[in-house]
Amino acid sequence: MTKTVRIVPSGRTFVVQGNETLLEAALACGLRLDYGCSNGHCGRCRARVVGGSVVRVRHSDFPFRAAERQAGHILLCTCTATSDLLLEADESDSPRHIPVQTLTARVRRIERLGGGALGLELRTPRSSRLRFLAGQHATLRLADGTAAQLPIASCPCEERTLQFHLPLDGAASFGRALVERGRSPSELTVEGPRGEFVLDEQSTRPLLFVAFDTGFAAVKSLIEHAMAIELTQPMTLWWFASEAVGHYMHNLARSWDDAFDHFDYRPLSLEAPHELRPPPGATPWHELDVYLAGPSAVLQPTAGRLLELGVPPAQLRCGDWSG
Repeated sequence: MTKTVRIVPSGRTFVVQGNETLLEAALACGLRLDYGCSNGHCGRCRARVVGGSVVRVRHSDFPFRAAERQAGHILLCTCTATSDLLLEADESDSPRHIPVQTLTARVRRIERLGGGALGLELRTPRSSRLRFLAGQHATLRLADGTAAQLPIASCPCEERTLQFHLPLDGAASFGRALVERGRSPSELTVEGPRGEFVLDEQSTRPLLFVAFDTGFAAVKSLIEHAMAIELTQPMTLWWFASEAVGHYMHNLARSWDDAFDHFDYRPLSLEAPHELRPPPGATPWHELDVYLAGPSAVLQPTAGRLLELGVPPAQLRCGDWSG
């Protein structure tokens, strides 16, 4: 059976199924609740039960005082709901609320995604998950010190899974270093998150996502988060890809287009001239929230052109990891 949980003071809601913890259920629904170790030790996911009932399903050695227990304080990572709930809990509303973390993650998969892109999937320890907001980036570092700053391609709702997309062009690229080592590394150091390239969840304006090559990674994270929190405004994705990289996840983007009536996907070429036009529905530029992600060489002139067309600076967000 499912239980509905409402958070105060934000008013956001999520559902809990079976014996999943309140934290697991909230993250899966895209909520930005505060948490740390997620295994009952640090106490950062503390919340207070205002109404309803819970039961503990995982061990915890966090030392609540007697008065706190009597007032209804619990750890979200150890309890599940046995009825509909009203919870008082902290939420991370901006990147300023997310601390930079350093952890060691296990390499689960390194695969060619098609074209000139490489997919890297990491798994974080249960006791040290990476907290981040969709659209942020992290620094990956190999044992020999080789490092790269990359956007996180996965949605925060995927808990311990971290995905990254890497271009293979360039002899010194991090992606090529992974491929050309006779043996793939079993672990990487992850440091992050960083960056202000995050979704404005309070806006109801139509969304235009513009990705250049592997800038699609950050856009993918934003789009999947928008879907997880069930945003209802129209969304358009323009993916400009070079011949060297290609639309390496074309089928995924096409599946979004097929599954959602309010989603429109356009695969475009970086080499071919393209005149910027408003998304379907003739939405004026000044009524759009626009998210650009990619290398600065193409991102900066595109941002300048969009400002000339009338996109307000406050509604234009850019993610650049070329440095």
